[in-house]
Amino acid sequence: MISKDETTTKHAWKITKAQITPILIMNDYVYGGVKSVPSVTGNSGEGKVTYYYYSGDNADLATDFSNVNSPTYLEPGTYKMHLHRISY
Repeated sequence: MISKDETTTKHAWKITKAQITPILIMNDYVYGGVKSVPSVTGNSGEGKVTYYYYSGDNADLATDFSNVNSPTYLEPGTYKMHLHRISY
């Protein structure tokens, strides 16, 4: 209990990592066809998900997939994807 003379209180908090197993799903993306849209399963808690893609081996050069605005945006090739999930 806080009295009128006390201006602070203390409380111990424990923050733990969510126990989730998200799986990224992306159907084949056919150049000039219908633009594929990535999705995720296993996202319990419905955290905000952002999808990224890149080619080659440098994931640091990944680009937000929301920038892909047409089925001809990406040149034909092999791409890798990953996602970032923000919990609330």
